[in-house]
Amino acid sequence: MQRFTLRAVGALTLVSGALALAVSAQAAGKPPSPMTAIHAFIDNFNKGDVAAAEAAHVAQPTIIDEVAPHHWEGAGAVRAWAGDLDKAAKAAGDTNQKVTLGKASRTIIEGDVAYVVVPATYTYKEKGKAMVETASMTYALHLEGDAWKITGWSWNGTAPHLAAPKASPAAAAPATPPKT
Repeated sequence: MQRFTLRAVGALTLVSGALALAVSAQAAGKPPSPMTAIHAFIDNFNKGDVAAAEAAHVAQPTIIDEVAPHHWEGAGAVRAWAGDLDKAAKAAGDTNQKVTLGKASRTIIEGDVAYVVVPATYTYKEKGKAMVETASMTYALHLEGDAWKITGWSWNGTAPHLAAPKASPAAAAPATPPKT
């Protein structure tokens, strides 16, 4: 009986130890959110760092955007898209381009693939006038090792329009009528 108990305790200890290692490895090796790659792409786009923005993607991503030719795919797709966007911006007199992301409205993670929809706002100046375009961005991602990489994305925007002028505090306060 004692022999059986020692074996059982030993086996239980072994199983418990293996389970603890598996749980701690899973917790320690838990990949970051897919939003980590998405923010890396957008933050580097906003800085004008195309190489770093490209690093958030797989080697041969797919991009769909409103800028002609509207579709880029394969090696060099991010650089080609950024170049076409830059040409279109220069032709239109656009400067100060910036994309701001909201909180993901939908995230689906199934093993090593993910689908994420994020509201976005594109602000810029067109010939000195402040412009805004609201949109959503839809991303497909793949987990490579311990990092998510963007396999494809699309810009789903509304028509750009003049940004609403910012109200000054003095303009917002009602005028005090003169005393008579």
